[in-house]
Amino acid sequence: MNHSHHRPMCLFGLLLALVFVPMAKAQITGVVSSDVEAYFGSMSDTFQLTEGPTFPFWTANANGPYPVTGPTVPALYAGYPNPSLTFTPNITYDTGHIGPGFADSQLTTANYSIIGNFAGGANTGDAYAQTFGPPISLFQPASATGFAFEKVQFVMTFSVGPSGIAGGAAPAYPFLATGNVLPGGYAQFGANVDYWWIPVIPGTIIPSGPSVNLGTLQYNFFQAGGGSFNTVVNHSPTTLAGASGVGFLQITGEMFVAGDPFSINVVSIPETSTLVLSVVGMIGLAGFGLRKKLHRA
Repeated sequence: MNHSHHRPMCLFGLLLALVFVPMAKAQITGVVSSDVEAYFGSMSDTFQLTEGPTFPFWTANANGPYPVTGPTVPALYAGYPNPSLTFTPNITYDTGHIGPGFADSQLTTANYSIIGNFAGGANTGDAYAQTFGPPISLFQPASATGFAFEKVQFVMTFSVGPSGIAGGAAPAYPFLATGNVLPGGYAQFGANVDYWWIPVIPGTIIPSGPSVNLGTLQYNFFQAGGGSFNTVVNHSPTTLAGASGVGFLQITGEMFVAGDPFSINVVSIPETSTLVLSVVGMIGLAGFGLRKKLHRA
């Protein structure tokens, strides 16, 4: 039997295994708690929905574009987005959470998925928040009146061992924004992700000093006028600070999509995956060229 057609798949599996092998020595020791809340507004905020616990109507937002923090919605917990070890988790998202889906009477629809976890764990940048599976999405038909937005707020807390955590490169999780804007409209995606260090007395959750911001990652995409788009959105800056001692690494953040009238989908694309796919693609093209030469010979 000829097994040559299996070689590309075997090579692809080998590349994936090499890229995604976790670090053996990790200072992040686990996920302590997490929470996520989504907010949906359309028709100039006269229509609003959230996930439970249901919040009362919030102050109406003007039409965008918005700053990187997005439209104003109720805080996830008192003091948010500052770090806290005392919030009550509502919906765990470290194993992945898909939103319930939002819709209004004008056929505007929205949904999202969020996952936060850590790979390896020796560096601040090994902890991350990203979309997964279904992307963050928002669709508004041409017949809809007014703008629409969807905003997701999240928090995740990681325990860190006595050796602390090293600074370095920020997580390699850019986003891919795709969609379409109708003439005269706009589409926007923004994210603001804060990394916090909370030092504690060993064996407790009692802070031993003030919380420290290790860095803030920002993503910003804006498409004005009519037409389709397919854009990779990277964060800035590219590095995060580290910390020493026992404590907690906490990520607080928000992502949003907004526009009028438009459709947009936003999903994470790990750079390592992109590299692997590029390599496999080049191998495939080389093989295709070789087959053409052999066929001509």
